[in-house]
Amino acid sequence: MDDNDNRPVFVNQPYHAVVPVEATVGAPVTKVTAIDADLGDNGRVHYDLLRGNGDLFAVDLLSGAVTLRRSPRGLDTAFRLVVTAYDGGSPPLSSEAEVLVTTVDGSQPRFSQPHYWARVAESAERRTPVLTLEADAPSASSLVFQLTEPAVDSMFAVDFTTGVLYVAGELDYETRPRYELMVSATDRVTGSMTSVPVTVNVTDVNDNAPQFERSVYNVTASEAAHPGLKLLHVKVTDRDQEDDQPLSFRVQEADGSESFLFHMTSDGSLAVTSYLDFEQRAAAPAVEDVNDNVPVFDRASYACELTELPSRGQFVTMVKAHDPDPTDQLVYRIADGNDRQLFYINRRTGVITVANIRAFDESPQYQLNITAADGIHHTYVPLTVRLMPANKHAPAFEKVAYEVDLSEDVASGTPVTQVKAYDPDRGPLGVISTRQRLDRETEPVLKLPVGTYAVLCTGVISTVKVRLSDVNDNAPRFQLAQYRAVVAANLTAGDVVCKVTAYDSDEGDNARIAYSIFETEVSDIRKALDIDSETGEIILMQQPNQLGEQFHPPAVAVTRARLGT
Repeated sequence: MDDNDNRPVFVNQPYHAVVPVEATVGAPVTKVTAIDADLGDNGRVHYDLLRGNGDLFAVDLLSGAVTLRRSPRGLDTAFRLVVTAYDGGSPPLSSEAEVLVTTVDGSQPRFSQPHYWARVAESAERRTPVLTLEADAPSASSLVFQLTEPAVDSMFAVDFTTGVLYVAGELDYETRPRYELMVSATDRVTGSMTSVPVTVNVTDVNDNAPQFERSVYNVTASEAAHPGLKLLHVKVTDRDQEDDQPLSFRVQEADGSESFLFHMTSDGSLAVTSYLDFEQRAAAPAVEDVNDNVPVFDRASYACELTELPSRGQFVTMVKAHDPDPTDQLVYRIADGNDRQLFYINRRTGVITVANIRAFDESPQYQLNITAADGIHHTYVPLTVRLMPANKHAPAFEKVAYEVDLSEDVASGTPVTQVKAYDPDRGPLGVISTRQRLDRETEPVLKLPVGTYAVLCTGVISTVKVRLSDVNDNAPRFQLAQYRAVVAANLTAGDVVCKVTAYDSDEGDNARIAYSIFETEVSDIRKALDIDSETGEIILMQQPNQLGEQFHPPAVAVTRARLGT
């Protein structure tokens, strides 16, 4: 049979509620819940309003729901209720819980939550954002936020314009793990005010080294000691260590290596690992490192770029320092330049992120001073964060298409034309130049698609049409390497013996061909034959019987009007 040995326990505390003054009878306010570990009637929980405004509030016997008995209009704005939860045992056991109720009217600012909760590590540096309180003003004006019940020792503060609650002091989980704050929002126009409770839980970090009860231990062991013999028990405490989490131990030699003669057991006892030999080895004490080195950053200075419209938590950059002392744990902080809490640095990794996007102004860059500390020594390094224009506009070309005339013999690197595209985010763009020799005969017209692209914007295309003008850079060529002709006996002077044909890849006057008979020595060949300079027809100038049997035909040359021979 179960004994009634457990009291009801309230869960989800503390209880806070906000009720509008226009709420009617029966309107829900909040609900309290308690549990009882006993069985049967001993574990059946009932609720009752023990103290505070029983004429205004009612508590359901079975569910714990708190409701209104009548309208709160015209009454106080804050109420403290004490609700009791009791079980069905004989005699019954009970527990109490406090319920805070605040009433607001239509002219008062209203927070998005009746109670804010937040967690922050005890290692958080000053001005680290904890949470953002959000409230709306009926007048649509801006609000002023402030702490109505300042934190003990000014550990927290709130930005009066943004509602960002941030760390203002050095937190210590071991000294105080929880803070109960009250923040108000005041309408700048009407002056009406509303307050909201804020609970900040400080989380523990491993910032306390284990402490031995004594700084030096002396022990004598016989070389006859057998392995497993416990020689000494040490007592160690750690303010960060939970009671159910054991500490780990390590026995070191003088050179820092792990001892093979002794080891530490889980209960803190120094025990023998292997057989001892006085003549061969005397055990030496472990050497503890002394913090005698200053941390050094990997760079003399840091610089990075960030869009002018960043998002909260966006990565900015990472700083890195090292310390020759192997046991030192470096801690990074933003020492200067972060008055508006724009940036947050992870104190262990050195990763810097965006913390408060509302506080960015028109400054083109921010200068921060970063420090790395090992507990005794610290060093600084400057960080420049340059804001880059956000890509809010797509570029546009001045023209849909461009046409350019260019000589084919221009040198590589010669500017061809300038295409103008304008982007309000980046300014004018674009100069086109040649990269190699051009050849009109291979490609007389070049069509170049030109595009502009911007991050997150669609690119635009324009076309540049380049017409290459001809230069006289090609020699004429005969269609055949050699021509043969037979002079018939019945031909007469003035008849055409044969016709030669040549071509030129240039155009216009540069391709106009003139034919002539080429002679290396003076002879009478022109008395026998001649050539039409335009058609290339070779004409007989004498009767065939006058040529002779050993007649050798002449060589024919072609020339261009502007090139000469």
